[in-house]
Amino acid sequence: MSETYKMFFCLMLLVSRGEAQEREAPYLIPQTVYVGDKARLVVPLGQAPVGSESIVLEQPGELPASQDLIISRIAVEHREGNVRLLIDFIAYAPGVLALPPLEIPALVSRGFLVSDLRVTITSILNGDSMILSEAVAPLPVPGTIMLIYGTAAGLVLLILLGIGLRLWGKGTLNGLEERFRRRRLIRLLKKRLRQVRKDREADTGGHDAGEVLTLVSTEFRAFLTSFTGINCRAMAAGELVDLPPLVAGEPGNDHPILSGSFLARLFRRCDTLRFSGTSITPEALLAVLDGIQQFINTLDHAEKERNRLWKNGFSRVPEPAEGTACT
Repeated sequence: MSETYKMFFCLMLLVSRGEAQEREAPYLIPQTVYVGDKARLVVPLGQAPVGSESIVLEQPGELPASQDLIISRIAVEHREGNVRLLIDFIAYAPGVLALPPLEIPALVSRGFLVSDLRVTITSILNGDSMILSEAVAPLPVPGTIMLIYGTAAGLVLLILLGIGLRLWGKGTLNGLEERFRRRRLIRLLKKRLRQVRKDREADTGGHDAGEVLTLVSTEFRAFLTSFTGINCRAMAAGELVDLPPLVAGEPGNDHPILSGSFLARLFRRCDTLRFSGTSITPEALLAVLDGIQQFINTLDHAEKERNRLWKNGFSRVPEPAEGTACT
């Protein structure tokens, strides 16, 4: 039985030694080293001799090197009675690389033999990844698809809107444009009349009654020219009798104040005051201004009534009487 126990003890001792040797094999930090990365090779050397000291080699002249691997530091470290060899390096080629011979006299003199050290270097590119793939199509910016579809839909709507306006909206748009133009002329003349009255009441105009009457008469003729499209600037007062009504209404229901007869009488009064050779009294000037004011107020009311009828069901603004179409 004693022989059996001895054999078993020897067998266990061999197994324990094999495990110890496996644990003491060199290893890398990190475990996977890529080309160009800094790494450390740790080589356990066993128990440290009595009186041994740590060794650090960092000078370039003291460090070995090869074409594919450069050692930056070698150190002998004592830890818990054991000795470890630390080799810091950078590899520049993939595969299994052999470290250059480590001729360290201090280690050799202490009985440590370090040779045949190898490290495995991994390449990021390996196998099929060495072949460049085709260029990936550029990714669209978020929201690009919606922008494209929205723009296309907007263009289609604009085209349809343009066709619709061309088919049945042209007359309506022209009528609206004409209506706003006439309303704007009326507002400007009313504003001008208020300013003239204000200047006369404050006596700050710097003009006598004759100059004011000439200025108002000229501006009123310019208004009639723009409003009707007929050149009223060069027409004599008597010629204004044939001027068609400025607002066409129902037959037999035209405004008498808006007729050419009213305008003819008004301009004859102006001409009489201007060319009589006598001074014009403030009362006579105000009478002319009142006549123009009455005309413009009536025209404003007629335009509003005309526009109200247009809103209530006319497909387009009624055409003015022949000869009064604006250009």
